[in-house]
Amino acid sequence: VPGGTAYIDNCNTCVGGDTGLIACVEDCAGEWGGSAVVDNCGTCDADPTNDCIQDCTGEWGGEAVVDDCGVCGGDNSTCSGEDKCSNLNYGRCRKNESCLWSWRDHTCVTNNNRVDCNGVAGGFAYIDDCNTCVGGDTGLQPCDDSCREKPKNLPHIRSIEGGGAQPGDYREIYGYSFGDNQGSSYVQFGSALAQVKSWGNNKIEFYIPDLPEGDYSVRVRVQCAQSNSKRIEIEL
Repeated sequence: VPGGTAYIDNCNTCVGGDTGLIACVEDCAGEWGGSAVVDNCGTCDADPTNDCIQDCTGEWGGEAVVDDCGVCGGDNSTCSGEDKCSNLNYGRCRKNESCLWSWRDHTCVTNNNRVDCNGVAGGFAYIDDCNTCVGGDTGLQPCDDSCREKPKNLPHIRSIEGGGAQPGDYREIYGYSFGDNQGSSYVQFGSALAQVKSWGNNKIEFYIPDLPEGDYSVRVRVQCAQSNSKRIEIEL
C-alpha cells in the first residue's frame, strides 16, 4: 500500500497498517511468537498439561492431599468408626484388618466381625459371578469368563450324615442335582477339597479332609454352580 504503515515484525510477518494483524510478541522463553507461558508455580513452558495445580490447602504446587479420613494433610490417624474404612479404595480396604470390602455395593465398611460366605467371622470370602464362595480363606480364585452359564437346576444339600467328625472320617451328602458323574465337580470343605469316594445325583460319599479343629462349611460345586452350605465341626 503506497504510504502504508504495515511492516515486518520479529516473526517475519507483515503486520500493522491495513493488514489487520498485530505484531508477535516474545514469550517467557525468549521466543518471538512462542506459546510458552509462566504457570502459577513460576515455571515457563509451552505444555499446559504439566501446569501446577493447587493442593488441598490452596497452595499452588503443594503436596498436601486429603487422607483416608477426609483430613487435608492428615496421616490417616484421625479416623474412627465407620470413617476408618469408608474412604478406602478396594486395595487398601482388603489390607485393613478392621475393614471389609462389600461386594454388594463396592464400598469399604467396618468389619464388626461379620461372617463371610465361608463362615469365617470377619473373613473376606465373597460370592463371585459363578455363584461360588471364593477368596478369603477358601483357597479358591474367582471364576473367569469361561464359567458364566449356570446349570438349569442348582445343586442343593439337604443333609450331611454319617460317622465321626475327625479328619479321614467318612460322611455322606444327601440332596439333588449333583450330577450322575463327578467329572470336574467337587466337595468344598472349608478351604480344602474333600476326597470323594462315590458320586451320584442325590448322594455323595466323601472323607473329611486333614484340617485343624473348628467349624467348617461344606458345599458341592457342579460346573459353574455352587450349592447351599452345611456346617461340620471337626473335633480332635
